[in-house]
Amino acid sequence: MRRFTLRVLAAVVLCLACGCKTLESLGKLDPFHQSRPPLQPNRPVVIVVPVGLPRIEYPVMDPPSEAGLELERKLFYDKSLSADGQVSCGSCHNPRYAFSDNRSIAIGVGFKKHRRHTPSLFNVVYLKSFFWDGRTPTIETQAVEPFLNPEEMELAEQELLKRLNDNSIYQDLFERTFGPGPISLLKVGRAIATFERTILSGHSLFDKFNSLGNRRALSGSAARGLDLFVNRARCAVCHQVGKEYALFTDGLFHNLGVGVTAKGELRDLGRYEVTRNDADRGAFKTPTLRNITQTRPYMHDGSIESLADVIEF
Repeated sequence: MRRFTLRVLAAVVLCLACGCKTLESLGKLDPFHQSRPPLQPNRPVVIVVPVGLPRIEYPVMDPPSEAGLELERKLFYDKSLSADGQVSCGSCHNPRYAFSDNRSIAIGVGFKKHRRHTPSLFNVVYLKSFFWDGRTPTIETQAVEPFLNPEEMELAEQELLKRLNDNSIYQDLFERTFGPGPISLLKVGRAIATFERTILSGHSLFDKFNSLGNRRALSGSAARGLDLFVNRARCAVCHQVGKEYALFTDGLFHNLGVGVTAKGELRDLGRYEVTRNDADRGAFKTPTLRNITQTRPYMHDGSIESLADVIEF
């Protein structure tokens, strides 16, 4: 019976991994390096939200634009903005792995090991807090932290801004995006946040079944798996599924018992480090299940290798 249940749940998970629509899929994995004619400043870009996702309200001050997205991609993939020139945002948030990576834990400058697995950036526009422990409340603050974090890109704010302000390409791109004035950390955060808001994943077989009512979109096994997922297995209590759209996360924090030593001690206190609330010890944010087969290994510490093992955990 357990093997049958695993096969059925696996079938619906595979349906979630198929068919993502994102700006990155329109070009190569690093679109900044494609040759293109000069862009007109402030020309708006219309982002088509894939089937299965809610409407997006972009900030009035930072709507997607051609000049802005050119800047934002460059910032995201530029390794020169790290202490050793070897790491960029895209090094860990790799489009090949659903804007995650295939490591248990992230690797920063000088091959420093982070203590947590890299979460996917798909659909972060809908989140209310960021990182596994929810320590930042906006995409803008999340976007700049890796530049300054000694375990990631390890640049002091002054050095980061010096490198940007001394670079004529960045000077031009920032001016075309934000108008005249020096480059600031606030502008860096706004730029990368605008890019991250365009990283969307939907229009999967599941979405055709759930949102469009196409009963033939899922196989019989996948349909049974979805029923099990929503009802008896109660996976959807945390990985939420709505009638019109599904983000597959409640955006909340839960302690699943992952990362406990043989002595019963937590290796990572998780959300507790932010709130100092005892109820948050070992609690981590519910990750999305979008493109789940591409984001292995799993859990906040990358300690579970396969989806079958996750289901059995």
